[in-house]
Amino acid sequence: MMYARPPTVEEHGELRRMTRGAIGRVSPRAHLIWLSAPRDSVPELATLFGMSRATVRFGMRRFDAHGPAGLDDEPRRGRPRKLGPHEPETMLTMRQDAPRHLGDLAPCWTVAMLAVAVRHRRGVPRSTRALRGTWRELGLRWGRPRLAMPLKVDPAKARLQWLSAQAVVEAGPEAALL
Repeated sequence: MMYARPPTVEEHGELRRMTRGAIGRVSPRAHLIWLSAPRDSVPELATLFGMSRATVRFGMRRFDAHGPAGLDDEPRRGRPRKLGPHEPETMLTMRQDAPRHLGDLAPCWTVAMLAVAVRHRRGVPRSTRALRGTWRELGLRWGRPRLAMPLKVDPAKARLQWLSAQAVVEAGPEAALL
């Protein structure tokens, strides 16, 4: 039979605190050690907590090796990334080309348009959230396009625009301009 070692006085207080205030799976692990001290068996503890026997033994071994600190969750890496190694360079080359070069009418990229274009080029769907994260990792940021008049103005075009605006102002409210 396997049992957890008896906790010291300091560990006893820490286990009590963990059973009352720990979040997630830490509190049941502390309870498990607490009940193992009076020599409850692994099968009894597994049934009581709805865990497998291997999980109960794992918690006992961690407590024996590291004390109450061993009952805390270890850091996790999270879900593995789905972006391949060529995704960032694909996005950088696409950034340099306006969507018009790919046959779209939009003057600049949106996240949704980029997701569709990356899917079309790579054949693998990407969420807009993943694309934003990759964009951020590349040191780039999204922003709204600034709507402004171009710096270079054709004098003939500016004269025509001014004449058109003047004609609209001079025409009455009932006039139709073509």
